[in-house]
Formats: sequence, structure tokens, C-alpha cells
Amino acid sequence: MRFATVLLVIWPLFLVRSAEAQSVAEDTEVVQLAQRIDQYIETARVAKKLPKVERATENEFFRRAYLDLTGVNPDAAVTIQYLEDTDPTKSTRMLQEVLNSAGFAVRMADYWTDLLVPDSNDTRPAQERESLRRWLLDRFADNVRYDRIVADLLISKGDPNEQPTAFFTALELKPEKLAERTSRVFLGVALDCAQCHDHPFDTWKQSDFWGVAAYFARIQSPNRMNNNAMLGSGVIDVEQGEVQIPDTTTVIVPKPLLKNVESSLDFGSRRQQLAIWVTSKQNPWFAKAAVNRIWAMLMGRGIVEPVDDIGAKSIHAYPGLLDELAIFFQNSKFDLKRLALAITMSDAYAASSRDFRETDEGVPFASMRPKPLTARQLAACLRQAARQNSPRVNVARGNVAGGDGDLWNRVAVQLGTIRGESSEYNGGVLQSLLLQNSRETETLWKETTSRLLKAVHAPHIKPEERLDWIFLATLSRFPTERERARIIESSNGLTQSEASEMEWQADLLWALINSTEFGMTP
Repeated sequence: MRFATVLLVIWPLFLVRSAEAQSVAEDTEVVQLAQRIDQYIETARVAKKLPKVERATENEFFRRAYLDLTGVNPDAAVTIQYLEDTDPTKSTRMLQEVLNSAGFAVRMADYWTDLLVPDSNDTRPAQERESLRRWLLDRFADNVRYDRIVADLLISKGDPNEQPTAFFTALELKPEKLAERTSRVFLGVALDCAQCHDHPFDTWKQSDFWGVAAYFARIQSPNRMNNNAMLGSGVIDVEQGEVQIPDTTTVIVPKPLLKNVESSLDFGSRRQQLAIWVTSKQNPWFAKAAVNRIWAMLMGRGIVEPVDDIGAKSIHAYPGLLDELAIFFQNSKFDLKRLALAITMSDAYAASSRDFRETDEGVPFASMRPKPLTARQLAACLRQAARQNSPRVNVARGNVAGGDGDLWNRVAVQLGTIRGESSEYNGGVLQSLLLQNSRETETLWKETTSRLLKAVHAPHIKPEERLDWIFLATLSRFPTERERARIIESSNGLTQSEASEMEWQADLLWALINSTEFGMTP
């Protein structure tokens, strides 16, 4: 079947190639790390005498990479291009292109925004949250090193509608809340259990928790007033402010969680001092926490679980591998793209999820864990099916699809938490009702409103190709011969007119969008 004549007409390609992108073949460190990942898992598999899992199909791997790295299905035309490409190196070339695309920057910005500031239906926090997201987007688009992004965030000042200070204002500038979120997100340390008493299961003391909180004791948000009208609030550092252990008069001074880590109380603001020790190369938790989160995003669960607690009591799979990945991440100047490339180039990432064993029979990651789409991924795929896509980042990066004021982002908020941290499915009846019956999603498949159905009925699309385009636009694959035969059989007598054909195609589109396959990363 020939699709060359319509590739550039219907499904635009929004990949942005980097002129400075290094060839995968030349990046021997990335290739070697991918091989080391497989060595760890293969050694465990052989020791357990488990059969080797087959690789994902080309379609599965392609859709998996796009969903994981950009948060949205690949365009139908891009899928066809990939499947028709006979170059044996096409998978690694594709990974590098995706990592250098605008979509990867959007995915990273969305991911870290969700960690730092929860979604809100309140108008003002939503605006501040979007400012944080845009700030992150600019930095990920420029591939700014991760440690610099975190340091700049921790010392940021100004109006949260213009600067990334929504991280502070969303947590009400409360030192205890900021200490808990900072330690979990950037250090992988669950410190909150030590807020009211010494940690019952770990080594943390109450003074440790408040020692981190003390770094945030000297920030304020002065109101800007004009004719008694509130214009907004900013975040600034002040000269005074301390924290006390609750129900005592004991004042706690700032204290790093680790000894022998770069930090000084002799210069800079307290937040500057915090940024120094959090992002220091001497702080092993910083790199490990980031590596563990990226691994969990791509592989379905962390090397350490829970993903935000890498303490001694957590479950560690392949601790040696986590160490190697963290060292690589540090030595690569905290380059998230190179880290993600190494993981996705591994055989472990390319393994099929069809034979996934829930416990992996003692060999984690011996097969790929099926991953439910997050609410944000699902909303992005719905947006794409609605054919409301635009370039994810424009030249000036001023107009970004999927922001907090966007219809499909509001759908994501309504969907709630669908995917748990270990890729368990947390959806239920409410999510199903929203997908099947809401006014927003109904426009995707109704023959009178569906842009997708209207597109596949364009004059240059042959009738026998329409079914293929519907599958490609939703599941990133062609229908199987069995699916094709059953659909054609069930639609006999319903294709006598263009209108009747669109009616049964509308039903098919509804079924595909509400299928388990559409809602999962293969």
C-alpha cells in the first residue's frame, strides 16, 4: 500500500534535529553503558534459569519510545516512515532524533512540573504553575545541565507569574513543606517522617528535618500593592528568620544531611548554601535520585522502590547498576539526554511486555513492565486524536501546546492519577466515564465533529486506506488481518454512502480510543 503521496499532506512531522547531536556510534560511553545495563539483568536471568524474553515488535518499540520520551503517540506519517526504513541502525537514530526534538523538552517540563507543583483548578496557582513549566521548558529545550536547573530553581526570586517561584508559593513558603518536597524530589530522601519525631525506620533525627527546613526560613513573599489592589506576590530572601523544633524553644540552624559535602554558612543566602550542597558532586543522592526517576519513567518502576526514597529500608534492585548510572550521569555533566539514550538503547528497554511477569520471578526488568499512560500522556494522545496539535514549541518558545490553560490539560486534571509510581493502574469508573461520555472526548469520534474522520475522508485518501489511517492515528500500527476482516464483515451494508461509512468509523474510533491498548505504553 502506497502512502507517499499523503505523508506531507495530513500528518506533519515536528521533529527538531540538533546540528550538534553526536552520532550514537561515536558515543562509546553511551553504548557501553547500555551494554552494562543488559549485563546486570542478563546475569540475574541466567542465574534464575529464566527463558529470555523476546523483543518488542517494531511498532511496539516505536510507540513506546515516543510515549516515554515525548509523552504522546507518534504521528501516523512518522510511523510509516519508520516502518518503511530498512536501515539497521534506524532505532538508535530514531531515539536520538526524538531526544533532540521539542517533544522531549515538553515531556521533561511536564514531568518535573508535576513533581514540584501539583495540578490545581484554582486560576491563580494554575497561572503560576504554567510559568514554572515554561521556565523548565526553556531550559530542557536548551539541554541545560540538570544540576544547574535545580540550583537555579532553588535560588529563584521574583513574581511566580514570571519566574519559577511557583515551587515556593504553591507550598505556601512554609519551610517544613519545602524541606519535605526538596528532599523527596531532588535527593530521593523521605525525610517527612522525622518532622515530628525521630524517624522510626531510618537514621534521620528530628533535628535533621528541621536543619533542612532552616534553609527556607528566610524567604518571604511581600505583597505588591497599588491603590489597595493586589497585583501579585514575589519571593525574596530576608536577613532574619529561624525555625524551631515544634513545641520547644530549640532553634535549629541550617545543616546539610551529609557530612563532607560542599557547603558554607559564611557566604550567600541560605538558599544559595542549600543549592551548593544539594547539587554537589560530593552528594551521591542527587545523581542517584535523578537517575532513579528517569529509569522509573522509562522502565515502569525504579531501580530503588519507592522511587522517592532511596534509604536503607527501600527495595534495591541492582544497587551496583544504580551506582554506575549515577557516576555516568555526573561525568556527563548531568546530561539527561545522554542518560535517557543509554537506557533506551538497552535490550532491557526493547524487551516485549507481552510476557511480563508481575514479580519478574526475582529478576526485575527481565521483561518490560506494561505502563498505563499518565493522565497527562493520555490527554496529549486525545489532543492528537482530535487533530488539535500544533508545534509543541515555536521558534521563540512562547506558545506551547498543552499548558495549564489548555482544554486537554484540564482533561488531564479531571482524569487524576491513573498511573501509580510502580506503574500500577489507579484508574476507575470516573476515568472511564470521562473518556467514554464527556463532552470534550465526544468531539473526537462524532462524525459531525471529528477532525480525524474528516481528514481520512479527504479526496486524496483511497477508501481502502481509511481503516489503516484510523489505526495509525490511534494505536500507531496497521490493523491485523483478523481485525481488518472482522471490521469489514461487521460494516457490510453500512458503506453505501459517505455518511453511513463515517457512522461505523465513528463507532470504531470510539472503541479504539477507549481500548486498553490506547491507554497503555506497550
